[in-house]
Amino acid sequence: MQTSAHYRQCVVTDTDLAFIRQLISEHPRASRRELSYLLCGAWNWVQANGALRDSVCRGLMLKLHREGRIELPPVRRRPPNPLVERKNPTAVEVDTRPLRDRLAKIRPLEFRSVRRTPEEPLFNSLLEQYHYLRYKQPVEIPHLASHLLARMTRMLSGEWERAYGHAIYFVETFIDSERYHGTCYRAANWMVLGHTTGRGKNAWSKRPNRPIKEVLGYPLRRDFRQLLSV
Repeated sequence: MQTSAHYRQCVVTDTDLAFIRQLISEHPRASRRELSYLLCGAWNWVQANGALRDSVCRGLMLKLHREGRIELPPVRRRPPNPLVERKNPTAVEVDTRPLRDRLAKIRPLEFRSVRRTPEEPLFNSLLEQYHYLRYKQPVEIPHLASHLLARMTRMLSGEWERAYGHAIYFVETFIDSERYHGTCYRAANWMVLGHTTGRGKNAWSKRPNRPIKEVLGYPLRRDFRQLLSV
């Protein structure tokens, strides 16, 4: 059985290609999205929570289409890009005076998800106003960053499982080393894994087209290797 293509961790054989072509021919009126649903169902391609992996499947089919291995139907509609067309969050005024104190004085700190809550607009406003490109560091409390990072990391798997139905065993982050040293990550025992290639997942060439970033990772469970290799 000859291997014809790779996409992420998926290996596509000549038999798989023939199956996809047959699927397309048997559903001439199906859209690209509908074809990805059908292929996911045929291959039992689902996430840990039972949801179809249709976005990955569409990416695979688009790659094969661009390489001339299959022929997808024309695009029927292009959904709006939420990153391009989104409205800027309404600015919320907050006290921007620098906060200087010891970590012990401001504890205990409370963490909770604000998604789809009345506090989400405040979070969106703060993110819009104080993104690192314009950030002015109003808090000068030693060890606060690594403390927050460790607390949030411990909460992450549970919050993710409540939202998406499956846990997380390993997390990673990317640091623009020309801007930052990743001090809080290193203080929280994150491991340096290497550097990105600077190409991104959709790059068409081997030339870097974006900043090269340092990759750091942190296991949320000791048996993460075993769990991720299943």
